[in-house]
Amino acid sequence: MQTLAAHGNVSLLDMHQDIYNEIFQGEGAPAWAVPETRLPNPQLGFPNNYFLNPALENVYAAFWRDAPAPDGIGVEDHFARAFAHDAEYFRNNTAVFGYEAFNEPFPGFVWEGCLNPVLGCPVQDHKLTNFYTKIVPIIRAVDPTRLVFFQPNQLFAAGIHTDLGKVIDPHTAFAFHDYCATEIRCM
Repeated sequence: MQTLAAHGNVSLLDMHQDIYNEIFQGEGAPAWAVPETRLPNPQLGFPNNYFLNPALENVYAAFWRDAPAPDGIGVEDHFARAFAHDAEYFRNNTAVFGYEAFNEPFPGFVWEGCLNPVLGCPVQDHKLTNFYTKIVPIIRAVDPTRLVFFQPNQLFAAGIHTDLGKVIDPHTAFAFHDYCATEIRCM
């Protein structure tokens, strides 16, 4: 990051994940944050595991309900603590312009119900709103003004409606990812 800054670039610290953990052919969460399950874990690669891997869908569902980690503390709570640690570490670093709270949050088992382009995924959007409402004050406790970016569930990038609620903080920004999956202009 300092090399980028030396060349006039600034960075967005993204709590990045794709397919949650290595056990699902992805990355992001540590192994202890993956609850045990007897559900099948087919190795179908990216992005197929999101939609066709029951064990992965179970893990996301566990995260969004803040299921306890082996130490009894919720996985979502651990995530918030890790974020606070990172924000405190980087709070005075001028090479950082903001934090992205969660990269492309996947809804888990409920994803198929989210495919209606008009209705979207209101249950997951409510969970995400609560998650962001929890994360932002934790970041604010250590870094009161840096931008915090947040986004709807992953299916929003495919044009699915969102009912993501407001995150009441003057230093937040809406983040979206556009992969041009259905747009001719991107070809």
